[in-house]
Amino acid sequence: MYFSILLLLLNTVIIGGLAASQDCNVLAEIFKEYGLETYWELGTNECCNAYKDFEYPIIINCNQDNQIIKVHMADLYLENKPISQKFCSLNSLISLELMNNGFSGTMPACLTSLTTLEYLNLNDNDISGSILSDIGKLTNLKELQLSKNSFSGTLPESLGKLKSLTVLYVDANDLEGSIPNSFAYLDNIKSLDLSKNGFSGNLPSSLFSLTTLEHLYLNNNEFSGSISEDIGVFAALTELDLKNNDFKGAIPSSINFLQNLEWLSLANNYLSGEFPSIEKLKYLIYLDVSNNDIRSMPTSLKALPYLASINVTKNNNLVGELNLGKEAEECLMDTSKVCVRGGSCKGNIKQCTGNVEENPTDTTKNNNNSSNNSSNEINTDDDSCWAFIYGYPCCKGKSRNHVYAEDADGEWGYDINKKSWCGISSYEEIRNKYTKGKESDDCWSTKYGYSCCIGCTNFATTEEGSWGIERDNWCGIPSYCKQ
Repeated sequence: MYFSILLLLLNTVIIGGLAASQDCNVLAEIFKEYGLETYWELGTNECCNAYKDFEYPIIINCNQDNQIIKVHMADLYLENKPISQKFCSLNSLISLELMNNGFSGTMPACLTSLTTLEYLNLNDNDISGSILSDIGKLTNLKELQLSKNSFSGTLPESLGKLKSLTVLYVDANDLEGSIPNSFAYLDNIKSLDLSKNGFSGNLPSSLFSLTTLEHLYLNNNEFSGSISEDIGVFAALTELDLKNNDFKGAIPSSINFLQNLEWLSLANNYLSGEFPSIEKLKYLIYLDVSNNDIRSMPTSLKALPYLASINVTKNNNLVGELNLGKEAEECLMDTSKVCVRGGSCKGNIKQCTGNVEENPTDTTKNNNNSSNNSSNEINTDDDSCWAFIYGYPCCKGKSRNHVYAEDADGEWGYDINKKSWCGISSYEEIRNKYTKGKESDDCWSTKYGYSCCIGCTNFATTEEGSWGIERDNWCGIPSYCKQ
């Protein structure tokens, strides 16, 4: 009996050793295909220790059983060589990074057998053909990066099965078609880059289900139609790039709900009309709306403390002033029609002369865009929620169950069926928040015939003070809002 146990243990050690060295043997075969030297003794598992120096373009990591879990091979100039199918034999792989090697050919079909993969990066190669139609088998995938290749065809519907995916980069390829409906199931996606392809059509409703997005790049495609009011659901978004497409119509007022936005480009489209108020985009640094048909810019730009760069060139019908905060340093404009007030812009600009317009209804008329939803969707007599004072309806039914945005004016929901923003926070809740312990008549505007605002949302500033809009009427911002 003791002999049997000893024999069993011996076999376990031998088999375990063979299994452990098997991955290193596979790696040695891959290296041989590419003419790379092996810096370990063949037939051993020493490949796990041979490439731990981060100065190498090759990094190999293994688990405690000496199975390879990470292969990083970058900048090796393996021009016109295919990705070896032998990578598919490393069936414990968690990370496969093969960027900037000059690989050509198609994506090996066997890659979808690596079901433990969490990170797949094939950026900066010359891989052609379609993205694997069954790539949805890689259900553990967190990051998929296929940028700067020659992939063609459409995005496979099976991408929607990658519910753990946080990063999807397919920019700079030859892809076409529309965004798949299955994208609606990418519940954890944070960064999506579809730029520099040939995608076309309207932005689908599936895209607006991705409320976890922080970075969205759709630039340099052929997307068309209007930019939906649904764009406001991306409350976590910090970067939005829609430039160089065929979008037309008005810029939706719901863009004001992108309160974490730092970088916004809508350049080189066919957008028209007045640019809506964006006074809630307190973190915005960069704004480019050049080469459109924008006719006026909001005075709320002055309320953006970090806005450093703005480009409004090639908007032939744009006239008036750019009222900017002190951080603005780069201002690009057509100086024959537009002047700058405020900021510290350098270069070819024209400073505004004269006093600021004192009538708030003239300075930010476009801020009433917040109530531009169709009249049959809004009941301003319903004062059960705070939002009604801005012309929005109160949320009903299921639309009350999910908070899409939250700001100084409380919680906001979204009615999917009516395509309309709605208020969740009650009128009493927000009024008490603002007026608790304050003098309700602590306001300068009453002497000018305007009532005092309850809230603190600033829509315009004149020499007299700051103005809000509540119940479709101008009101003065009380002094307690500055405390």
